[in-house]
Amino acid sequence: MLMHLSGHQKLVVGGLGSWEASLGWYICVCSAMRGLTARVAWHTRRRKRMHWHIDYLGKACDQALPIAIRGSTRAKCQITAAPGDLFAPGLAGFGSSDCDCAAHLFHSLGDPGGLTEFHELVARFRFSHPLPKHGN
Repeated sequence: MLMHLSGHQKLVVGGLGSWEASLGWYICVCSAMRGLTARVAWHTRRRKRMHWHIDYLGKACDQALPIAIRGSTRAKCQITAAPGDLFAPGLAGFGSSDCDCAAHLFHSLGDPGGLTEFHELVARFRFSHPLPKHGN
């Protein structure tokens, strides 16, 4: 999920507590092994109860763009490792309460959508994971 925060904001992010979020763009790596369409709809909805860390940040953001990478295997942590070469780490523990990753959130002052390296990173994962089999 690619999200834009138009100004500095103090947020309370569930169990992670209070956080001074900087203006700019946030890249959050989420997963939905089943129900990707429903999960994307949830994350882009404005009115909802807060459940995941991303819900707290998403409510404050003025833009949210889902970038889906479909696959039949769990790859959230492998995908999370890749943006660290391009972007600053986000809030420690964000989105990673179920794994050993430091966080599943990254920050950029500029729009990552304008970077060739970001498009190459997304394409690398979109084309490296097998698609789920249907009808079996």
